[in-house]
Amino acid sequence: MKLAKIVKQCRIDKPERFKLADFDPAETFGLSTYIQDVRPILADGVARLAEIQERLYAHARWGALIVLQGIDAAGKDSLIKHVMAGILPWMRRLT
Repeated sequence: MKLAKIVKQCRIDKPERFKLADFDPAETFGLSTYIQDVRPILADGVARLAEIQERLYAHARWGALIVLQGIDAAGKDSLIKHVMAGILPWMRRLT
C-alpha cells in the first residue's frame, strides 16, 4: 500500500502555514470507498491511531488531529463513534 505517500500528503509539519482549503475534500488517495474493501485498512488505522494517541498523550505536548468532512447524513457521527471506541476505552460504552 502507498501508506507512506498518504501520510506524507496528510502530515502537517508547519502548522502555522496550514490551511484546510488547500486540501481536496474528495481525495481518496486511490482507495476504494466501499466499506467491505476498506474494513481491514480501517481496523489497522484505528489500532495505529490508538498507539499514536497513547504516545502523544504520554508526552503531554502534542495531539492527533482528525479532520472529517462530509455532507449531511454522510455518516460522520457513526465514524467518530467507531474510530474513537478503538482509541478511548470509555467510548466503547457509548457505541
